This record gives sequence, C-alpha cells and structure tokens, in this order.
Amino acid sequence: ASADGTIKLWDCCQSSVEGRLSALTTLVGHSRGINDVTWSPQAPYLASASDDKTLRLWDAHASEALVEFRGHSNFVFCVKFNPQSNLI
Repeated sequence: ASADGTIKLWDCCQSSVEGRLSALTTLVGHSRGINDVTWSPQAPYLASASDDKTLRLWDAHASEALVEFRGHSNFVFCVKFNPQSNLI
C-alpha cells in the first residue's frame, strides 16, 4: 500500500552499489492512497484499489493504466483477479 497514490515496481534480484533495491518504474494515476495491489495470474497486468474510490488495471510492461473503474461510493480496500484473470 502507498499513501502517495503511486505504485512502485521493484527489481528484487538486483541491488545498487549501496545494497538498496532499485525501482524499475513508478505507476502514477490514483489521486489518493493505494490500499491493495494484485498481479494477474495469466497476464502481465496489475490491479490496484485506492482511497480515490477507483480500481485501476495496469499494463506492467508498458507501465501505464489501461482502465479506470469508477462507481464505488467509498474507499476501495482490496482487489483480486479470479484464477482465469477475466474478472476483478
């Protein structure tokens, strides 16, 4: 989860000279904090749930939001793909 409304993808296999992990990319789009992120089991997609009352579907390779799902009347706390990745 992230209070700044961004999602960072980290390379957990490589570290910098200082021994720190380096972020591969930062996904920007939510206007409020992010409560949950989940990977699709079937495709290179992420879904995120936010206090801005939206879900977003992201292309992990292109580092861009594909769809913004609106309609919740309050914060969205969690998100999950079904096993076939055709439902969020």
